[in-house]
Amino acid sequence: MKFAMSQEAQLYFQRMNKKKSLGSFETTLEFYWLCAVIGILENQPIEKPDNLEELVDHFTKRLQLNADSIRALLFYSYYSRHHSEFNEERIMTMLGNFLDFDERTRLTAKGMTELNERAEAGFRTIKERFPEPTDVPTFLVDYIDLLDEIIKEYGAENDE
Repeated sequence: MKFAMSQEAQLYFQRMNKKKSLGSFETTLEFYWLCAVIGILENQPIEKPDNLEELVDHFTKRLQLNADSIRALLFYSYYSRHHSEFNEERIMTMLGNFLDFDERTRLTAKGMTELNERAEAGFRTIKERFPEPTDVPTFLVDYIDLLDEIIKEYGAENDE
């Protein structure tokens, strides 16, 4: 299974990335990951996205160094959404259903589906907050502000 994003998300990214003199993302997967972080941190039930278009079946070079952290954050989000108590046996079973070391992403179809859904949910949040794409530097500053707000909002919920 591959990383996938809606055509709408890809067009948003392409319009933002047009102003290369101000800076740009090297790959769509970098923008995908920023969307996924928002979706993972919000960790809310989401509508299943349809019409996702496949990108690649591996972490790109720039994301490869963080691939284990990406998988861990995704799994923690998934587990905490479904279970409130720590249970080692349940965690090991769920990890077995989530990780597949024969896949280039090291994620099963279930894990990839979860990541793709989180990325699309994150894109929806980004688009709602910033309806028109700006240039990459402006987007990144705005993104950090959005990230801070989400951490404060959803982090506080997890502390209760």
